[in-house]
Amino acid sequence: MTESRRVTAEGALGAMAKIMPFGTAVFAAFVPFAAGSCPLTSGAWAAVERAVPRRRIVRVA
Repeated sequence: MTESRRVTAEGALGAMAKIMPFGTAVFAAFVPFAAGSCPLTSGAWAAVERAVPRRRIVRVA
C-alpha cells in the first residue's frame, strides 16, 4: 500500500498560494472602476485646460 503525500507550501509562498484565488475577485472589482474613472478624469482635465485660458483672455481684454 502506498501512502499519498500532500505537498504544501510554507512561508511566503504558502501565504501567497492561499491568497491568489481572491486576486481575481479583487481585480474584477476594480477594473470597471478604473475603466470609468480614466475617461472622466481625462474629460475633466480637458475642460479645465480649455476654461483657464478663456478666463485669462477675457480678463486681459
